[in-house]
Amino acid sequence: MIDPVSNTGAAVTFASLSVLTIVPGVDVSMILGAFSGSVIFVISSKHLTSFEKITLLVVSFIGGCLSTELATGIIKHFILRQAFEVSNGVGALFAGALIVKFLMWAIQTDTGKLIKDLLPWKGNGNRDEPPAH
Repeated sequence: MIDPVSNTGAAVTFASLSVLTIVPGVDVSMILGAFSGSVIFVISSKHLTSFEKITLLVVSFIGGCLSTELATGIIKHFILRQAFEVSNGVGALFAGALIVKFLMWAIQTDTGKLIKDLLPWKGNGNRDEPPAH
């Protein structure tokens, strides 16, 4: 079931986004992309309470803004293979939608096992060098 949003909450959100877009040096597409990505994340989270959704909306928005360039670079270089120019808004959209999911996955993952899976030479007893072939 979709949670109702009050007129006050919608007005505050709209006013906050409007203020952020008029600040000099701030990329408007990044702000709108990060906000849209965080909304997508919150809408897709059915098992969370309203307080958790609001908290994760803010965290997702901030994380989307901070990781915009990283996400844009990953999309441009690894997914599209530099075939198209990618806007910062697109990177912010994906970053905002995925950053909290990634952080929640990282928290729940066994870090030691993850390191051994990613760095196979860490599990062979010799911590300084990769295994000789």
